[in-house]
Amino acid sequence: MIKRKLLFFLFLLFFSFILLEIGICFLVKAGHLNIIMPTYTMGDSEDFLPERSYIYGHRHLPNSSYTVKKNCVETVYHFNGLGFRDEMHSVRSDKSRVLLIGDSFTEGLGVNEDERFGDLLEKESKRTHLNFGMADKGSTQAFSIYKSIASEYDHDAVILSIFPVNDFIDDDPDFGKHAESIRPCWIGEYPNYTLEFVPKDAPANKPTSKWKHFLKRFTYTYDALYFIKEQFKISLNNDVAMPSSDYFNFTESQLNRMKYSLLKIKALAKHRPLVVVSIPSHIDLQSNIHAEHSIEGPLSKFCSENNIDYLGLYNTFNEASSDPEEDFFLSCDSHWNAKGHQLVAETLLKKSGLYPMTD
Repeated sequence: MIKRKLLFFLFLLFFSFILLEIGICFLVKAGHLNIIMPTYTMGDSEDFLPERSYIYGHRHLPNSSYTVKKNCVETVYHFNGLGFRDEMHSVRSDKSRVLLIGDSFTEGLGVNEDERFGDLLEKESKRTHLNFGMADKGSTQAFSIYKSIASEYDHDAVILSIFPVNDFIDDDPDFGKHAESIRPCWIGEYPNYTLEFVPKDAPANKPTSKWKHFLKRFTYTYDALYFIKEQFKISLNNDVAMPSSDYFNFTESQLNRMKYSLLKIKALAKHRPLVVVSIPSHIDLQSNIHAEHSIEGPLSKFCSENNIDYLGLYNTFNEASSDPEEDFFLSCDSHWNAKGHQLVAETLLKKSGLYPMTD
């Protein structure tokens, strides 16, 4: 009797799970839930950013690959020996090279490698572009990567991409205290900061269990539950303000931390040109607010005063299309599609001052 009840309970549990999978699959396919879809393969790295580092914060597994499948795109990412989505470059070179740092837009989430703006710039200018972009990196983490790794490579110029929607949160030490992965943050008051890594009690690297890896790669439910958990954690984090648009709504302390990172990167770059590119989200582009009232106003003034070249992309996207979200962003993701990268590459070629032969 007990055995029959147990079997019946297990059957109900399995049947409920199947219904849940079908329901989530329907929501994803209909475009109502933008989560990573199962790839039905165990061949990839265990996670997208599995390693914790006192330089990167967290990084891709070196010399690995990872497949991300969403409703509108499927991309295979290949990472070099340092964990970046680029080929391995020699440290020394007598050729002209441009170094790229930034987050997932620089790394090229959702597009193939040859479709990224950095690769397009390399093809058009015939200058090697070293891509040190990595997802979930704010300006503080970009500085840490540039100081500890990227600056060792011979280069003639630096392009730093910033995405305020994420970067202000990624750089916020109060948010970092509650994060699962360690990250470098500026602690203190501008301009008297010290660089610390938070949270200090972040767990050490440990391999993802094969059971967890299986669920991640073969079910919709795993990523749906992960998505819900992350949203719940953010909603409970009352120490960090979560404005609707950080391109227009940001605090003085958030802006000061970004300014300080830019100054530190400029100091390391020395005589080399530093171009800072600010990226609005597709939601930012739906507003009717003038660009001068966004982060572009204070950043333009700050960069001008500190010999940094600045390029805000708010007007670039809005002037290129009456519906930039439709034309330049993935339909199931907040990142640029290939046309978006093409537009950014063309804009940098014309306006950055780094490519005089293409003007």
